[in-house]
Amino acid sequence: MRATFSSMTIAPRTRALAFLALWLTLGITIFFGSYETLRHVEQGALDHASHFHLALLGSVEALGAVLFLIPRTVRIGGSILLVVFLAGLVMHALGGEFRIDLLQYAAATFFVMVHEPVPWGTIFDKGPTGA
Repeated sequence: MRATFSSMTIAPRTRALAFLALWLTLGITIFFGSYETLRHVEQGALDHASHFHLALLGSVEALGAVLFLIPRTVRIGGSILLVVFLAGLVMHALGGEFRIDLLQYAAATFFVMVHEPVPWGTIFDKGPTGA
């Protein structure tokens, strides 16, 4: 079945590839963002008195991102990430800063979590119905 938006029709393979691109880009981006946070904490590059909470959040976020990238654990990893994003939103808000990027990450993570599993057969099908 094809999704239809007005007069535009999107093939199943295209939808599956778009979803896969979002999922992988999101998970990889979050993982490397966590890595950067941990690297800055280790180097003392952040100007907070205590870096423990940042190291803890960065570590948990990295774990969540790895689990998020594994098909069987995408919901577990996504749940961990949503908790981390909420904590980040609250901590930044208490400091007078609104991090809209964390809200965007949370929305995309939630979308991936509730989406049906990737139809791998559709992605690799190059026949006339999968194009």
